[in-house]
Amino acid sequence: MSATNIAFLRARKGREQGLSQALHRLAEFSRDNPDCALSHLHRSEEDPALWFLYETWGSRAAMWEHLGTAPVQALVRQIGPWLESDLGLRSFHLMPGPPLELVA
Repeated sequence: MSATNIAFLRARKGREQGLSQALHRLAEFSRDNPDCALSHLHRSEEDPALWFLYETWGSRAAMWEHLGTAPVQALVRQIGPWLESDLGLRSFHLMPGPPLELVA
């Protein structure tokens, strides 16, 4: 079953540029993993200190294995002091169900 990670990240004042570069590297690490279906990094238009990271993985186990790798852990340690709060990481799985019908 696929797994989706969603994280909201807010930079401390003056740390926006460094955090932006590190988050781009983090997304690249994910994209380079064959078990990662997609990794999208978004930056708020209203708040330049706020990012949103959205990733979908082939399985929950693959996602957690990736998060435990040395390069990812090194980046997490690096960006930790640059964040206003914790990573805000949440994991989800896709709920099967009937197809949606559009109402005209």
